[in-house]
Amino acid sequence: MHIEGLRIETAEKEPTYSEDGIPEIRAGTKAVIRLFGTGITPDTLITFTDIPAERGTVCDKIKSNEFSVIQDFQIRTYETLLPFWLTIIIILVCLSFSALFSGLNLGLMAIDRTELKILVNTGTETEKKYARTIQPVRNHGNYLLCSILFSNVLVNSVFTIMLDELTSGIVAIICSTLAIVIFGEISPQAFCSRHGLFVGAKTIYLTKLTMLITFPLSYPISKLLDVILGEEIGNVYNRERLKELVKVTNEYNDLEKDEVNIIAGALELRKKSVADIMTRIEDVYMLNYNAVLDFETVSEIMKSGHKGHMAFVQRVNNEGEGDPFYEVIGLVTLEDVIEELIQAEIIDETDVFTDNRSKRKRQVRQKAPTDFTMFAEKKENQRIHISPQLTLAMFQYLSTTVDTFKPDIISEPILRRLLKQDIIYHVKVKSREKAKTDPAAIIYQQGKAVDYFVLILEGRVEVTVGKENMMFESGPFTYFGSQALTANIGIAESPTNANPQTVGSIQSVNLDSMLRHTFIPDYTVRAVTEVFYVKVKRSLYLAAKRASLLERRQKDSLPGQEQFDDEVEKVAISYIKKTKK
Repeated sequence: MHIEGLRIETAEKEPTYSEDGIPEIRAGTKAVIRLFGTGITPDTLITFTDIPAERGTVCDKIKSNEFSVIQDFQIRTYETLLPFWLTIIIILVCLSFSALFSGLNLGLMAIDRTELKILVNTGTETEKKYARTIQPVRNHGNYLLCSILFSNVLVNSVFTIMLDELTSGIVAIICSTLAIVIFGEISPQAFCSRHGLFVGAKTIYLTKLTMLITFPLSYPISKLLDVILGEEIGNVYNRERLKELVKVTNEYNDLEKDEVNIIAGALELRKKSVADIMTRIEDVYMLNYNAVLDFETVSEIMKSGHKGHMAFVQRVNNEGEGDPFYEVIGLVTLEDVIEELIQAEIIDETDVFTDNRSKRKRQVRQKAPTDFTMFAEKKENQRIHISPQLTLAMFQYLSTTVDTFKPDIISEPILRRLLKQDIIYHVKVKSREKAKTDPAAIIYQQGKAVDYFVLILEGRVEVTVGKENMMFESGPFTYFGSQALTANIGIAESPTNANPQTVGSIQSVNLDSMLRHTFIPDYTVRAVTEVFYVKVKRSLYLAAKRASLLERRQKDSLPGQEQFDDEVEKVAISYIKKTKK
């Protein structure tokens, strides 16, 4: 027997070593010592001494008990159970299943049961198909979760063990960790977070098989979770959360801004009281009980703005020492309720300029309400006055029916100014027989040039047309001589080259005013009863047309309102003065 060396395998207390490398063990403690040498058999007895001696001499200075050899040191070889190629296949399959289960864990569990119900009813055809496929499995939330997690842990463990068969322990740990994190967790979860519905539907049979295989473990644990955590009912939104959900997803859904406001308004309507939306009583437009509903009063009502179905808002006033009483504090209309529902101001043709609560000017406004009170004003420069109703009717008729007075040619403010001029004429006729011979009854003479337009307001006129002297009668709101206002035939007083680009501009109006215009009617218009009519001369019409063009030009540069009014007045007055000269 020949001992080559020894090594301390284990000891009750960690051994120490001297400077020359000799191990030191505390006396009286147990230790396992591995001996290296030749000729050692299971029957060999070992003792220790502290007296050095030459090899081959008898050692009679024994200092310890005898110890038998437990087992001799041997080297053995073994082969793996599975071939290398099969091990690689199993590793790849396990990694694939790890990725699948990890993705399903996020993809299926992230799909809320409420969301699935919504997709079944409102999704696209593909989404409806996928949602109907997943819904029966997803309804067993905890059972599905336990099955997926058990399966995922199982394949990850098999993957690590099989990898350890190919490499050392540390390499297996590092490689398995990186592979599982990158290919088994991050990649599938990133994909399934966006396409979980598709993946879940396409792998539904594999999911059901997994649930069946893991049933003995998954089902009892899932029932325990159901008892502890309660039934899974999905996301439930209250009013505030539902309103906020619509707002924060507005960037990604297909809802218009108005639709979002309507939804928000409907959800908040229950919390509103009439005091929140009413018009305060001090802001309500009211009439005296004895007020007469004449033209001026009706005009004031229209100017103030329309209010629809309405109710007075009262509150119990118990302030002071007297008995409580009802106090009217405001007015609420059906329009106010609808505005609160749709979260927007309803702007109609007679609405007022400011909000009834905030007193701020409304940003969106299609057209300001017409101020009809101006038609009730007395015109000092008119020799003949007509009723405000007739003036309003004349304005509406000219601006909507007669092409030469429509707003695209003569603006409505300028037309109102024009109608304030001395353009009303009156023909007094005692009888029809005398009207036939009265020269004053003739408004238009056949074959005689004229430069004015006529609109009949009241009374009857007789019209004789052509060489055949065809006769017919006309009544109120028939007009004649619109051709006299447009330059269809004329001779220029000074040579001027008209540029086609100036048509419809101030230059074209200036050119038109330089022509000696001639309109010769082929008919005669004679009053047969008392007649009131409007007579607009061509010079006055051209002044209004020029003023309208200036108005549009100055509106583009946003002038001050007073400056704009002054300019329009100057243009109209200058043309009128030229006409009188």
